[in-house]
Amino acid sequence: MTVAPPTPTTARPARPASTTSTSSDRRATLIWAVAAMVTVAVLLLVPLWFTHRFYFYGDTQIGSFGQWYHLGSELRDGHWPLIDLQRWRAGNYVAEGQWGQWNPLVLLISVASTFATNAMVFCTVLKVVVAVLGSLGGFLLCRGYGVRREIAFVVSIALPLGGVTQYLDLTTWATGLLVWALLPWAWWAIRRTLQGRNPFPALVFCYLLVTVGYVYGTIYLALVLIGCLLDAAILRERPAFLRVLGVGVCAGLLAVTVYLPGLLTAPVTTRGSWEVLDTNNLPVSLQDYAVSVVPTGVVPPGLGRRDMTPLGYLAWFLPMLAWVRPSRVSSALRPAAGLLFVLVSVALWSLGPTQVGPLRYPVRLLPVVTLCALVVAGILASGATTRPTRGQLGLSLLWVGAAAFLAGSHALYTTRAQLTSFALVSVAILLVWWLWRRGTASDASARLRRQLPAVVAAVMALCSFGFLVLQHSYFPTPQSKERNMPALVSDYRRPLAGSVGDVFMVGAPNDAIQADASVTSDFLTASAWYVDGRPIQNTYTTIGFATYNDRYCMTLIGGVCRPALAMLRSTEPQTGMSRLDLLSVSTVLIRKEGVSAKTLDNPPPGWRVGRETPLSVMWVRERPLPAAGGVVWSSPGTRVETLSEDTRTVRLRVTAVSDQGGTVAFSRLAWPGYRVEGGGSLSDHLVDGYLTTLRLPASTEGKIVTLRFDPPGWPVELAAWTVSVVASIGWSLLALVLWWRRRRDPSRDESPDDAAPDLLDRQAQPAG
Repeated sequence: MTVAPPTPTTARPARPASTTSTSSDRRATLIWAVAAMVTVAVLLLVPLWFTHRFYFYGDTQIGSFGQWYHLGSELRDGHWPLIDLQRWRAGNYVAEGQWGQWNPLVLLISVASTFATNAMVFCTVLKVVVAVLGSLGGFLLCRGYGVRREIAFVVSIALPLGGVTQYLDLTTWATGLLVWALLPWAWWAIRRTLQGRNPFPALVFCYLLVTVGYVYGTIYLALVLIGCLLDAAILRERPAFLRVLGVGVCAGLLAVTVYLPGLLTAPVTTRGSWEVLDTNNLPVSLQDYAVSVVPTGVVPPGLGRRDMTPLGYLAWFLPMLAWVRPSRVSSALRPAAGLLFVLVSVALWSLGPTQVGPLRYPVRLLPVVTLCALVVAGILASGATTRPTRGQLGLSLLWVGAAAFLAGSHALYTTRAQLTSFALVSVAILLVWWLWRRGTASDASARLRRQLPAVVAAVMALCSFGFLVLQHSYFPTPQSKERNMPALVSDYRRPLAGSVGDVFMVGAPNDAIQADASVTSDFLTASAWYVDGRPIQNTYTTIGFATYNDRYCMTLIGGVCRPALAMLRSTEPQTGMSRLDLLSVSTVLIRKEGVSAKTLDNPPPGWRVGRETPLSVMWVRERPLPAAGGVVWSSPGTRVETLSEDTRTVRLRVTAVSDQGGTVAFSRLAWPGYRVEGGGSLSDHLVDGYLTTLRLPASTEGKIVTLRFDPPGWPVELAAWTVSVVASIGWSLLALVLWWRRRRDPSRDESPDDAAPDLLDRQAQPAG
């Protein structure tokens, strides 16, 4: 890390930058912020030189883009989707939580995706923009902690180059990327609220962070809020403590809105139980942290693993922390107690089990460790360093050498990469050391001293570019799989050409698609089906409906086993009906592999072979059924007439029912949240174990009965959202009114910039 020139110690720190900075200071800060954004944009082009689909991999192909496209299409059609009956076990979007229906940023991305003609280009541009904005948030967070402009620049360009951010979040986990980008903005804004500024920015960024629906982001935010409360408690500033607590309450109410439906729906899903497991799947170990300063450092979780990328990489310049003067560390980090709390908490969490309930893959935590570690490094570089000695240089080089040796010994096949990294990182550190020594020498000119921080920052940016090229020369592809989904949006419409009504795919073509991209002419995977627009049951979900999944052996990405075809054709015993009829399926797309020609050529009565290719056969009903959602069966002696029907409501007139009562089944999953109005009740004995089933007593004959769906806990969730939003707006307006009054009558009180002066004076202030 670069070294700040020594500054004289005074009894009282300088006044806040907001009251003392000149227009030239602000201009300089703006220039460095823009430089950081431009630099990050250029750096993120490097991976595309080696892998042109780098930002269109894994879950982005089969998850995020399809979900954005579907959500955007629904919004453009005037619908705000909570549940989609035709997607069956993947259609409970509000319980899924990660669709972001409450998030304006996600909604904007979703609508924009519907105008894209090339999914790969759209995702690439979007992710680069998000990464650039996330880096800018990191720059502001650094400045809020008093980090020099030049050092904040170095930190901000390093943030998106962390191993997990680069090889997982940017490539596949889009929700993780959004959370990573929003977290520093929220943190920066919360600290401003702590210092007496208008809470509006903090409330906005907390809203956006929570409503992404990615539970890790909400937990990160909770840790940040606790850290800021700790800062206020240490300073014994009750007003600051209450302001941060207020932000936390508003964010907590939003968490109720976003996550309560999923918790209340969990008992019927595949995530109904909480397990603590150590599956060794994308874990984090102390060895990962030990090699984190080597751009090519990898620590495979098992013997023989050669598919790992440098996920544990944090930053190449961290060994320069050896240049810190120990006597200055305590005073430099005094305003950063909350930051240290978050860093230690997340680092310890990452070393825990690889799965705790729905929380999997500890490597997901490393981007936050990177953020915290680099901001801490920036604080120390700004306020606790001195002119480095040869001994301190030696310690830095020893650190790099030990890390490279450890990485090479854990993955012998990367020995050449580690030797190269050791040599180049050592040269870079030596170059920075020489520049700083030369610029702070007693005979150095005033001009050189003045320009030194900018020169060193530019050199470190060039070194970061070089190490990025080095990384991708050895590790050109992401950690996730190439799912081979099409780039052109028009190509997504080929597999279901000729289908009618609701569709069910039989087979698991995922492996075949990964081996041969041409298979996408016949099949897609998971949420990629959404781009086609036609209703198919094989889309992606992290929750599912347990009994439905078991009945058709369906995986989370929509593949089903071959016996599912026989199950679909079989008769459900209670109703005596075909399961194809109960599901309201009008098209079956079958993967040929493992299915006999006799079976493929003989669809059920009332069906025909609509299309055949070397890989697939499509069965189509001669008379398509209505879409899923309506009545599909009534018990003997029971007759009902459907008066109206939509996604969340069905109104029935009961025209006949026996003295013993009757039963009605609907082609919709029995998600928690259904209720009956006008007579009757939901049956505990579901038809086929998963269909919504209504029990009608004899007294309902001639009456109108309504089946209605609201997400479980819906009144509470709406109330929580309303209170949070109204309180946030009211608080922000009140703060604005008070600021305006103070500005018009300075004698009444201090301005917001001067509010809580003791607190602000005890916060680290930007030092240039």
